[in-house]
Amino acid sequence: MGFCLSCCRSSEPEYTTPSEDEMRKKMTEAAEKRIRDQERRGLKDDASLRRIEHAKERSQKIDEAHNQPNAEGPLRWQVA
Repeated sequence: MGFCLSCCRSSEPEYTTPSEDEMRKKMTEAAEKRIRDQERRGLKDDASLRRIEHAKERSQKIDEAHNQPNAEGPLRWQVA
């Protein structure tokens, strides 16, 4: 009538927690995957993705060109 369950415990899988480095790596990979999926959301083909990336690069170049100071200084208005 008295069953000893200690003999059954060895058949249960042992759960180990991953190290902090492994957890960080997995979290980083998951975040990068979410970002990639978000960027590709709603796109049906790679051509449209390339067009969007090209437009982003072009707008970044324009922004960088506008943010660089001129050698002559800022433009000034002169009223005569």
